Amino acid sequence: MKKLFIAVATICTLVSGCTDEEASENTDAHAKTSSVSYVCIGMETSSRFGSCSGCKYDSDRMHALLRDTFKYNGVLLQSEKATKAAVVAAIQSAITNTPSTGLFILYYSGHGGSELLNSSNTAEPDGADDADEYLCLYDTYLLDDEVWDMISKCKGRVFLVFDCCHAQTMFRSVASDLLLQKGLAIPLEEHLVASSGFNLKPVAVALGVDDSIKMLCWSGCTEKEYSYGNKFGGVMTNALLAGWKKGITYNDLWKHITSYVTALYTQHPKATQYGGVFEEAFR
Repeated sequence: MKKLFIAVATICTLVSGCTDEEASENTDAHAKTSSVSYVCIGMETSSRFGSCSGCKYDSDRMHALLRDTFKYNGVLLQSEKATKAAVVAAIQSAITNTPSTGLFILYYSGHGGSELLNSSNTAEPDGADDADEYLCLYDTYLLDDEVWDMISKCKGRVFLVFDCCHAQTMFRSVASDLLLQKGLAIPLEEHLVASSGFNLKPVAVALGVDDSIKMLCWSGCTEKEYSYGNKFGGVMTNALLAGWKKGITYNDLWKHITSYVTALYTQHPKATQYGGVFEEAFR
């Protein structure tokens, strides 16, 4: 099926016989988990974009992995709970509370959309690139530009997972494909800023790999492709969860995902990274 569009520290005491080294490890574990937050979105149904079977199952499992296995603090928003206002509020809250040493995780499973500029078939605002990509929420859409506007304010690292169609650039700045030199800026069309219903800046600045943002994005397919799934979940999410094991690195898990997906389906997962380091064990 097409997706038309994705700790609490242990307190050691002398009575328990805990060593200083073990106490230090527990403190480090608490520091890691308490500095990580996430937002999981699963769009099984949408009043505007219809149904997308398996997305509740996807987001339930990712929520369980992040909450129960990693002990992170986060929010699960599904179907009618995933209105634009609720999604934006959850993302902004998590990003605001992510310290410079922390990590923010955004996971999305649902329909992903893409419309060419000046298309007579779309009611979406036109961007400065060749198309607008957007996440389909319960009541409306969330533009790629709006995702960028939020995540670019994160002081810590950002990890994005999009299991949806047209997913490769669901995070990008509106001008990133037009401007070849970092730092150049172009004015945005007035209707783009006004019609999005979001706080977009009137000038877009080219995105560069040495920007301050530290981001890793795993997308289930390219901009022009569909991501596949059924009631048993999205192909990319299934690959991620099947390949995950304690201690596996981001790189090794990604190799498993791409190998699994491309061997069976006509979609091509894409990874994009800016700044930062994501070489350690997956979390």
